[in-house]
Amino acid sequence: MNKALLWGIWLVVLTLIPVCIFVGHDSLRSEYYNKYGNAFYNSLLRPTWAVCIGWIAFACSNGYGGIINTLLSLPIFQILSRFTYSVYLLHVTMLYMIIYASKTPAYFSFFHVAYSFWGITMMALAVSMFWVLAFESPVIIIEKRLLSKSQSRKLDLGQANN
Repeated sequence: MNKALLWGIWLVVLTLIPVCIFVGHDSLRSEYYNKYGNAFYNSLLRPTWAVCIGWIAFACSNGYGGIINTLLSLPIFQILSRFTYSVYLLHVTMLYMIIYASKTPAYFSFFHVAYSFWGITMMALAVSMFWVLAFESPVIIIEKRLLSKSQSRKLDLGQANN
């Protein structure tokens, strides 16, 4: 790709990501309701965010990521991604279990919301830690051993043919 085009796309993407995060919040919470502005913002927020994240994934996988690819490729993010994906998969099921097990409706209060949020968050993190260590890590170890054996056999066959 052309360097000028790459720089231009990165500039647009790195400008739009903070715009998606910070710009519309005030207009949605202010006393004056701007019907058309809010409709415009709400209709374009998620597609714009998805295109920006898609560009980052595309650029990093094709060698155009630069320092962002280096940062996102750090080993700590590989470990964190396993846990956050596990939380993503498990938290909805945990929410359903808690809500469907309740006998009475919950009353809305700041304390109750904070208590529920932090309790469910900590429980999701604990269950995801168990989930990753009990299921995902052993599978990764088995996969690495099987792949290393198959690669060593290919090398042995290649040396035997020479």
